Amino acid sequence: MSTKGTVKFYDRLKPRERLPLIVAAWMRGDETDRKRLVRSAPRNLFKLPDYHGMADGIQVLALLHLCDLLNLAALFWTGSAILAERGAARGKESKKREAPVRDTVRGAAYAFTVHVEGWKRFCSELKVDADVLLKDRRGFATVRLAEEVARGMAFSPEEATAWWPKANGEGAEAPTAEAIAAGLHAGLKARMALWRKQASTPARRSETGRSRAEEGESAGRGYNRSGANARR
Repeated sequence: MSTKGTVKFYDRLKPRERLPLIVAAWMRGDETDRKRLVRSAPRNLFKLPDYHGMADGIQVLALLHLCDLLNLAALFWTGSAILAERGAARGKESKKREAPVRDTVRGAAYAFTVHVEGWKRFCSELKVDADVLLKDRRGFATVRLAEEVARGMAFSPEEATAWWPKANGEGAEAPTAEAIAAGLHAGLKARMALWRKQASTPARRSETGRSRAEEGESAGRGYNRSGANARR
């Protein structure tokens, strides 16, 4: 797709016109045009309190944490439904097929509870109430309901340690609350670093030759990778 004829109008685009074009360029793999669209956008300057980066990071992590819990809850409930269906069929063959499904359900329940405990640990270390960032969001009631049932079916830490490599490949380690909390701290650190970098970079081309917009994009991509790793 050629954009030569429209490039000269990029600086006149409104936000509602620019953003769809940026997404379209990204979807077709046109990094050159995407950067043109980003660089040509007018700049706005805002004043924010010094804790904004941390507050923003915690809000983002709360959403990601809730998504992880809902995903694990869906896996747990789906497996439980399959078990119930096969249990109703009874018979030796049915029982034989139940075992791997039951283990998956118990593994999902274990991962769910570990994520809950990891979030509590993370929030405790920040001296923030663990529920205050979640309770008013959609899906929280579902998470609470799943937690009540999952705790009764979850693997013990020892069982999870033994089962995890079998289900996820040699070398795979069962998650722990400590590891989940550490990943959340890493994600928060990355988000705060992004805000600090944007705040300290002057609105001109830096010594590296990259514009503030380019440097912000690069830091954002780094945060996305850190956030993904933190959730694993």
